[in-house]
Amino acid sequence: MTQNINRIIIATATTGGTFYPAGVGIGTLISLKPAKTNNITATAINYARSGKLIEIMKP
Repeated sequence: MTQNINRIIIATATTGGTFYPAGVGIGTLISLKPAKTNNITATAINYARSGKLIEIMKP
């Protein structure tokens, strides 16, 4: 039986920035309980260029 896993990627600033720890925290919270009941994982990734963040949000 194959399980579908829904992945959420949280794009943040650099690892030294303010929003990286926030993104990691949100990803951890999402991955704890929803992951077990809804097959969801969340990961924070860092980007140094804000323009790149806009590009990865496009469908």
